[in-house]
Amino acid sequence: MDSRLERLISLLKIHFNGVQMIGIYGLGGIGKTSITTALHNKILNQFPGISFLTNVREESIKDSGILKLQQQLLDNTLAVRGQLTLKNIHEGVKVIKDRLSSKRVLVFFDDIDDSRQLEHLVGKHSWFGHGSRIIITSRKKYLLIAHGVDCMYEVDKLNKEEALQLFCSYAFKQHFPGKGYKDLCNQVVRYEDVKA
Repeated sequence: MDSRLERLISLLKIHFNGVQMIGIYGLGGIGKTSITTALHNKILNQFPGISFLTNVREESIKDSGILKLQQQLLDNTLAVRGQLTLKNIHEGVKVIKDRLSSKRVLVFFDDIDDSRQLEHLVGKHSWFGHGSRIIITSRKKYLLIAHGVDCMYEVDKLNKEEALQLFCSYAFKQHFPGKGYKDLCNQVVRYEDVKA
């Protein structure tokens, strides 16, 4: 996982002053959200405004879903929870452009699956201040290409060691099996590899 994370960090070009949009794509369940979460945790201290919008695909189909996601984006990046209320999606687009175009932000849009989500949430590079980094995960590579992301990263299947490390980080809150669980952990990882 560490080598994947380092590769992703190099694509971000943190010291580049322009806005960078990075697309992360791959099959469902392959680890896009996991690597994105690890990236978030590693670099969040370098940005004054941060937002991590999870499950955009699911959230956007709910009543007023896009509007709620726009609200969450603004609440998180501007730290104005409850002080700013959007009336509709078009107002949301305008406020995002107006308020974030001069602010350096780190924003994660997880599980984008529709161009409308990109249009109303991510927009254009000019929506965000210099030095901003916008990370978009999707199963659909063509959406990222059509939106004009600056670079893309394909998440490949984890090798056995990476899968074991990821499983253990969730099961034991460390990167290796807990005492007496090594065989069982290896069986779980082996089972998932055969199942996939």
